[in-house]
Amino acid sequence: MILVLATSLGISSASAQTGITVGTNFDSFGLGQAVIITGNTDGSSVIIQVNDSTGTPIILRTVTTDSNGNFELKLKIPQTSALGNWEAVASTVVDGVPIIATTMFEVVDESDKITQTEQPKGGGCLIATAAFGSEMAPQVQFLRELRDNTVLQTESGSAFMTGFNQF
Repeated sequence: MILVLATSLGISSASAQTGITVGTNFDSFGLGQAVIITGNTDGSSVIIQVNDSTGTPIILRTVTTDSNGNFELKLKIPQTSALGNWEAVASTVVDGVPIIATTMFEVVDESDKITQTEQPKGGGCLIATAAFGSEMAPQVQFLRELRDNTVLQTESGSAFMTGFNQF
């Protein structure tokens, strides 16, 4: 009996490449963002299970395919979720044979990215760019380096740039 089960699982894994596909709209998601799990299958319905990075099931849903065999499930990543690699498992039955496909995606803490993009360091200077015709002009690069490496390295310089940019 174990041999029959192992053989049928082997057939299912081999058939997974042609009987079902699954993927997500991006490879990486932040907490609170929406994941769209999509795919295609020869079956009429698909069971989708999403496991977090600890292996804990987050959602288990059955979705019906459209006339072309396409399916879709939208999931919002909870704010308190575990970070790391998550797995979406899609399974269906085609001609009496269970078929499984998986895809991985990453859940990251994007608060670090937001903090970095809010900092004025490295931003463009519209006035200098307009005056010299390009943000890559040597004069603009010199001003950018002066701002980033000298002015923004002091508290008073950072305060001045904040006020200047608001003006």
